[in-house]
Amino acid sequence: MAEIPAGAPEDLGPLVSVHRVANRRRLGVAVRALGITALATIVAVGLLAVEDGGIMSGSGTSRVARISVMLALVGLFVTVSYGTKALRGGQNEHFQLREHGLVHVTARRTRMWEWDDLATIRIRARARPPALAVALGSHYQARITRMDGRGITITGLTEGHEALGHAIAQHCEQVGERINRRLRWVWLALTAPCVLAIVLIVNHINDHQDGRQVIDHGGYREEIYTPGLTDSTTFLLTMGIAASSLLTCVFLAMFLRTFTRK
Repeated sequence: MAEIPAGAPEDLGPLVSVHRVANRRRLGVAVRALGITALATIVAVGLLAVEDGGIMSGSGTSRVARISVMLALVGLFVTVSYGTKALRGGQNEHFQLREHGLVHVTARRTRMWEWDDLATIRIRARARPPALAVALGSHYQARITRMDGRGITITGLTEGHEALGHAIAQHCEQVGERINRRLRWVWLALTAPCVLAIVLIVNHINDHQDGRQVIDHGGYREEIYTPGLTDSTTFLLTMGIAASSLLTCVFLAMFLRTFTRK
């Protein structure tokens, strides 16, 4: 089922919980990162102005300048990433956990999905996260994949993120099992052409071995030599066998994994 049109969160049943996203905190991170970017840029430009050998020279000044440039680029990335998310989300961005689905409200729009629309969830959480990771909200990430292939990410900046991720994971298990049943036959079907390729290559090599035939004409003997495959051709065919064998193992592993993955 596709994404439900906005305007009726109540269609997904009673409200279970609300989880607000700390976009003010996210915007604060962007502002501080912008300050670091500006400071690092000023330091890099100042050092390069007095460095005769340029940024790639081996002097201590050039090394500090390179570090400043890298710090400025990282700060710029954080500024753009966090600033864009904070402005798009708005002050009232939040997730609504409802009985029959999930609602995501931002400053731009409201999106709603029934539980059958959410395929899988992958949670990455640190047991003892450093202070910087907690400040950035990167110590927890729950990546939700929808049935249409698009994704939703819940980070550590979301209030009650662990409880929200756990609740979504419980609902995704049933949908994930249906997807696994479909995928297992896809992986098995992909294995067949790999095995066929191995058989055909082996047969081709066996049919083109070096040949030697001796014909007795009574007064003399005729010896006929038939050259087989060249070394380069044999090498390429061997690499084909190796690649096909590797793919066969991968596809079979993915096939077996669908019986245990939740």
